[in-house]
Amino acid sequence: MHIGSLIKQKVREQKKTSVWLAQSLSCSRTNVYKLYDKKSVDTDVLIRISKILDFDFFSLYSTEMKKGIVQLDKHVGDCPIGQARRGLSLIGWHANQLETIFIPYQTNLSFLCF
Repeated sequence: MHIGSLIKQKVREQKKTSVWLAQSLSCSRTNVYKLYDKKSVDTDVLIRISKILDFDFFSLYSTEMKKGIVQLDKHVGDCPIGQARRGLSLIGWHANQLETIFIPYQTNLSFLCF
């Protein structure tokens, strides 16, 4: 995800200009152009931009994180966690019981899947 491009896109969608955004942020137009080129932005700056454009840019990061979790879940079937799920189902445990054990640690255990 390239947050600078997304900010630029939102400014255009709202039919605003870079000059307008610069004035709203109390910075130069040059700094706004530099902002558009950034892949990441300081959270304080992103909060200000989110308020100015009345758009929650942080929700985009949340969506990206959820996609990553979904991709991890799809990959889990081939890793030791996925194998454990299959093994437990053979002895009568339900997969949800295993998820209760592993989900809090899944990010830390994801290295087992690669």
